[in-house]
Amino acid sequence: MAIKRKIMFLTIGVILAAATAAAVYISPWWGAWGEPPTPVYVTIVVHNEEATHATTYQDYRENLEYYLNHREMLRKFALMLHTHGVRFNFQSDWTFLVACGMYENAEVRSNTEGKNIVRYLKEELGVEVDPHAHETQYNYADVAYLIENLGVAPSHTVGGFISDPPERSVFEHFLSPIRGAHYDYTWTPEILWGGATYLHENDVAVSGVWRPKDTYSFYQHEENGKLVYVGRYTAEFSGVTELVSKLEGRTIPSGKIYTATIFVSQAVLSEPYINKFEQWVLQLKELESQGKVVLTTIQETVEAWEKNYSAQPNIYFKEGRSPEELGLISVPPLEYDEVTYQRDIRVPSAVAGKEGLVVRLLYPKTCTLSRFENRSPIVVSVPGADYKGSVETGSPADTLLTGFGMTYVYFNFPGGGVPPYQSGGMYDSRGPLCQAALRDVILFALGKKADNNGKLITDLIPYADTTNVGVVGWSNGGNITGVVFDLYGGELSGVRYYVGYENPAGDEYVLVDLGGGLQPNPAYIRGKTYLDSERGSVSSLDPTFLTYEPASQKMFFDFDNDGVLDSGTDYTCGSWYYNGYRYFSTEITEYALSNGIALSLNVAIGEKLESFWENRDMSRHFDTMNLPTLKGALIFASENDHVQNTPDYPHVVVNYQGWSQVVPFVRLNPDASYVGPVFERGGVDVTGTAFTDTDANTLITLGNVENFLEPEIGLQEADSNYITAGVLEMADRVHFDNWDVNLGTMLVSIE
Repeated sequence: MAIKRKIMFLTIGVILAAATAAAVYISPWWGAWGEPPTPVYVTIVVHNEEATHATTYQDYRENLEYYLNHREMLRKFALMLHTHGVRFNFQSDWTFLVACGMYENAEVRSNTEGKNIVRYLKEELGVEVDPHAHETQYNYADVAYLIENLGVAPSHTVGGFISDPPERSVFEHFLSPIRGAHYDYTWTPEILWGGATYLHENDVAVSGVWRPKDTYSFYQHEENGKLVYVGRYTAEFSGVTELVSKLEGRTIPSGKIYTATIFVSQAVLSEPYINKFEQWVLQLKELESQGKVVLTTIQETVEAWEKNYSAQPNIYFKEGRSPEELGLISVPPLEYDEVTYQRDIRVPSAVAGKEGLVVRLLYPKTCTLSRFENRSPIVVSVPGADYKGSVETGSPADTLLTGFGMTYVYFNFPGGGVPPYQSGGMYDSRGPLCQAALRDVILFALGKKADNNGKLITDLIPYADTTNVGVVGWSNGGNITGVVFDLYGGELSGVRYYVGYENPAGDEYVLVDLGGGLQPNPAYIRGKTYLDSERGSVSSLDPTFLTYEPASQKMFFDFDNDGVLDSGTDYTCGSWYYNGYRYFSTEITEYALSNGIALSLNVAIGEKLESFWENRDMSRHFDTMNLPTLKGALIFASENDHVQNTPDYPHVVVNYQGWSQVVPFVRLNPDASYVGPVFERGGVDVTGTAFTDTDANTLITLGNVENFLEPEIGLQEADSNYITAGVLEMADRVHFDNWDVNLGTMLVSIE
């Protein structure tokens, strides 16, 4: 053995001596550059998603086989990486985590060391587990809680979010600790990853690490920024090799941190895909052995940035994929149509958290397209039913027609909408929180309140006319508008007019107790409805057949007296379920109690019932409204109401009479000189149509109201045309201070 060792040392010595004598330099792989270029920090990220229209995922909770298949492929993928000494980031949405808690029994856990799949990944394979949430139902804190509930401490990395364009960004959402929407749990973000556009339609490809400055300067480093962002570049394997090639060729600066992610959707995991991915891993390991890449995790990338690069920022965009090249700079607004811009903003409100209220502005592209010379009147649109808003909510859109030089303000109530269009706060079904939010939106429209970036509406739209502001209440949107005008009238000085679309001005209309759709209620006694100064709209019904079914908590008129709710024969009363209580209308509740009907304990009565409707019934507020700047109201009503079915239209009469107590000018339906041209502008031939043309302040009663209703056009968008005509008329009247009872001609040409 000693002889062999002596020969080996002799051989090495001869080689070294020969190399020295010949002045031979054996260079490393980077050649004559003098130092190796910067390696690329490569992360592998696996996502799963909740089941929505925007994904191909099924709901893991509802399909055991689907869950188990995904679990097994995830396990095999993780083991393959672990075999090669590679760790990754697992970023799960809520449905997979809930299903994990549901299905992971001893049998399922038998191939993961007796642990659920999430614990197995973390504890056995060293995987980083990050929350991932679209926040349509569960927010990031909820997902973090679900991870912890499975026995794993969640990281503080945000696993994907909307970062571009700035108007849609949810960046500010992560600047403070997040409270769970479903669980009493708080999670604090520290690292951001996966900034994207909505549905990944136009993602920026950026490499590097930095601290984003703010929503509108996301790609600028702020030394004291709260959050660290790790760029994913193209999120593909080719992006890694592209960066390596650029660094080798010295076409991009070295000495800075470069990052790239290989993104994997959990849905694509299969045996063939895992085999294919393993070939990439082998190439990556070879590059790693040469010092060209570092296979790591997101959190370790940040640690390396701080330790090896002294936290110096690097923001490198792929050619053609920078925010400027992708048109994601915030200054230009979005194009809504050829004459209209769209700008999405957020307005601060005490009831909407740090996120504020989502507000969408639609306005003329130039001042020359304004309705009046350099002046565009402003209209706030309040959505109907119990919809949480009118900005990308997925609910039927109550929209005004563009192209008439107006500025329209749409918004989402607190908690309404889905990211990135979700307002902060909690939705309380048109209660005090929603009322305060509507007040704040109107204040913004009046130029009395700035948006989250300190911009007034006139900063965003210099030609917006804050002296000509109106509000449109679509259906039930009229009720909250009336309540807000009463409660906050002193703050809302400057609102000039109101336009109402078939408003259910009374709780019996909100719940459609007197007849609705194609079914009238035979118990309704026509001609008896009246407007009371305290109780609001009061209607009469024959309570003889009124019945309550405790099991279903349904109140109905059992006209065939068989004790069973029969469709088509009996009539079901409406109810509003909120916060564990069921609310019937005042009339129906009083009749039920008078008949000795025993109601369930969670059916509201007495003060609770009165308080609920006091917050949601405009007819109880007409007598106390005090908004001195309000010049007039225009109430729209057609022959076939979109909800109500009563022979004498009591909801129209009490609404009209109520507004007659508030303002000096009330008109039932728009001036005919406006209606026809608006329809024709949209290409609708209304030749021969007899539009109603009722003078303002005409006495409207239960006996004559049917003579003053607008005809049905048989067009789905007919109501939008009618309401647009009404808005234009009222804005023109305000501008010219013309309150003649009938105009006969448009004050401003349709052109």
